[in-house]
Amino acid sequence: MLEDGRKLRLSDIWMATADNLLRQVIGRTIIPYPAAKQPDRTGYLPAHIFVKPDVTMPYAGWLQADLLARGQAFLYIYPDQTSCAEALYSSEKSAQMAGEGIWKLDLSQQYPIFSTGGMEPLFVGAVELLTIERAAGRYGIIRGVVLSTGSAGRWRYLNFGRNYAQDFTVRMTAGVEKHFNDIGFPLETLKGRRVEIRGVIQSKGGPMIDVFNTAQIIIEE
Repeated sequence: MLEDGRKLRLSDIWMATADNLLRQVIGRTIIPYPAAKQPDRTGYLPAHIFVKPDVTMPYAGWLQADLLARGQAFLYIYPDQTSCAEALYSSEKSAQMAGEGIWKLDLSQQYPIFSTGGMEPLFVGAVELLTIERAAGRYGIIRGVVLSTGSAGRWRYLNFGRNYAQDFTVRMTAGVEKHFNDIGFPLETLKGRRVEIRGVIQSKGGPMIDVFNTAQIIIEE
């Protein structure tokens, strides 16, 4: 909470473990950059936090990026908050490559990451390991090869298996598809390519993630 009574939430990340970096921010001068015009339903305003330098304290910088680089948080893409996704993804990727914090385990395997509140918010793993029993309701970071694309009414699909009723699928509206076209990645060009998908895993026959913006899909090769 700020001196003026405003309550801020760290935008675009989800804390996975406790970190003493947050304790170093208490009492410090910060520059908040709101990521939304209005507070969320709990009264917190999502914002990016920049901690100003202080000669008496060792830490200063962009709080979200530094937490990601330490492997103490993961990048959480919100439907309406994507302006900093690319820079934050780079910070998270550096932690993954270095095996920092929550990224110490083999990324080819499925494992939940436990938050300090006893929750299991995250599923990370290859698409072949993804099942409803393991992952429904969690935020997922799923890696796999797009086998085919399809459409039905207003929906567009990326299929990661041959059994559409059971295998992992990504769904988006025709409006979101247009955003991919605008940045030079028509959905058809994703066939045969390995991608990373982020979003909440739903049970729709098989596991499914709804994509609301282009930041949820990273092309790996």
